[in-house]
Amino acid sequence: MRQTVSIVSLVKSSAEPQKDLRGVTLAEADLADAVEHINRRIYVEKQRTSVAGLQQSVSKEASRLAAEPLALHSLAAEASRIEDVAEGFHADGRIEVTDVDASVDSVVTDGGSGVRFVTLHIARTLGDGQVWEELQPFAVIDAPLGKLQPGQFFAVDGEAVQYDQVPAELLDFDSVPKFDPTEFTDPDLKTPLVPATGPAVEPSSTEPLGKDEIPGGTETKALSAANRTKVKNYALKYAMSPNPAYHKWSQDCTNFVSQSLKAGGWSHDLGWYRSDGNWWYTGNIGIRASWTWAGAPNFFRFARIESKRATGWSNVYQLRVGDILQYANSTNYNNMVHSMVTTGHSGNVPLLSYDTSNNKNKPFTAINTKGRTWWANKV
Repeated sequence: MRQTVSIVSLVKSSAEPQKDLRGVTLAEADLADAVEHINRRIYVEKQRTSVAGLQQSVSKEASRLAAEPLALHSLAAEASRIEDVAEGFHADGRIEVTDVDASVDSVVTDGGSGVRFVTLHIARTLGDGQVWEELQPFAVIDAPLGKLQPGQFFAVDGEAVQYDQVPAELLDFDSVPKFDPTEFTDPDLKTPLVPATGPAVEPSSTEPLGKDEIPGGTETKALSAANRTKVKNYALKYAMSPNPAYHKWSQDCTNFVSQSLKAGGWSHDLGWYRSDGNWWYTGNIGIRASWTWAGAPNFFRFARIESKRATGWSNVYQLRVGDILQYANSTNYNNMVHSMVTTGHSGNVPLLSYDTSNNKNKPFTAINTKGRTWWANKV
């Protein structure tokens, strides 16, 4: 049986004893309404949101949930997550969000587990009319699961994923083994998996540029402005829906970056698939691509060290359309975990598009920078 109650009713009954929860479901459209409300409150109205705040505000849009009283706490937890994301965005203040829309993109039921994965398409309109879009998956609980109860939900936070750190998945086997430690020292290997030493490559500052500062850098095999526009156009076209012509890996951000650069004029450099000196994609079963094609640290070493097709910007805010931004959760570029394409600017803030957690035109100021080291790559 489907139970449908308004959020206002949930607020009034949140202190009541828990009832029999069998058969309680959370409608996907109701989840979209609630998430849209939270995003509008935080990004557009710039209001902090708590359980008490939800009690007072949620009736404004008459959002409805089909759930039990714990849904209110799920809403509050999601509001807290969004506030953390928006903290740096609001502190920077150069970009405004004027409108928010959330709709259901897809629903996948994990048979037997009592978990439904609902992916929402969230579109935030920026002050200059550009739209920051993302696909945000949520886990919705439909049956008791440990301490979780039906009607609860939570975001599957894509920013917490270790994206392309381990490129072993480029081998298309059912079970991909971890790298054998001997691969680091085997004298028969022409190129070690991770170089024991490497040239120092300075990371990029994340301090906003002053009004009088002019981006600079050496043009080394740089793409033309027209070709960088092709990189941007490809990224915008496929950020929200991957190109079916390419294999998609579960950790796919650098694969997406390489596709974009190929569309913009980068040519294949054929050779041993493990070598940082080669960069290619064939799509063949088995070894589909070089590790540099879809592994974040491998790509960086190819682009910046081996081929020198890319140089570095000293500051993230110098990124141009078509340039590539990467980060590591340490100061070592061999620990690179994520790659993104610069697809525009708003208020002089770079807008980034990427896969593995699909985002299109996400402002750099809306990305968590804590504990991360950044490399802005000029292509």
